[in-house]
Amino acid sequence: MIGVTGGVSSGKSAVVDRLCFETGYSSVSADKVANDLLGVPGRPLDLLRELIGDAYFFADGRLDRKLFRQALFTDVSFRKKADDLLHPLIHASLQEKVHSLEVETGRPVIAEIPLLYEAGWQNEFSEIIVVYATDPVCVKRLMMRDGLGLPEAKRTVAAQKPIAEKALLADYVIDNSGPWPDTLAQIKRIGGILRVKSS
Repeated sequence: MIGVTGGVSSGKSAVVDRLCFETGYSSVSADKVANDLLGVPGRPLDLLRELIGDAYFFADGRLDRKLFRQALFTDVSFRKKADDLLHPLIHASLQEKVHSLEVETGRPVIAEIPLLYEAGWQNEFSEIIVVYATDPVCVKRLMMRDGLGLPEAKRTVAAQKPIAEKALLADYVIDNSGPWPDTLAQIKRIGGILRVKSS
């Protein structure tokens, strides 16, 4: 299993999509797993509501994702409580999906996990790729993508483990700060290495 991580708005999803194109591998997304778990009534949502209270939920029982996200990136103790509850649930579901894909395709799986190092899952991967982009670039992309103001975008980027620390821990680093063709060249090179290793 290959892990891809990086800072918020560093371009992880775009890199994973292209890496799958280059290698023929499948992919799973921890964010999608989390959204699926919290998108329907059931145990994960009930446990979360019990932990954080009704204020983060709409009247129909749906999670107010915008309010929840704001709290995650502004309140350290709130984020720790939520992470302690959700990370094991996400981890179990992610493992199931990876196993199913491995059985189905017989090929490695690329897992996109924004908080891979923060969750302590790094030892579960044969290779880890960090998608790097400078903080100013990530802030600008976040403002454009989510419509955030500058202060909130800066807080969101600052709330995660510094990207330079993640880069030092990785097997490969893809710098996605510049033009996309430059990123593509790096993806192609790393994709070639991964294909050789898995052959």
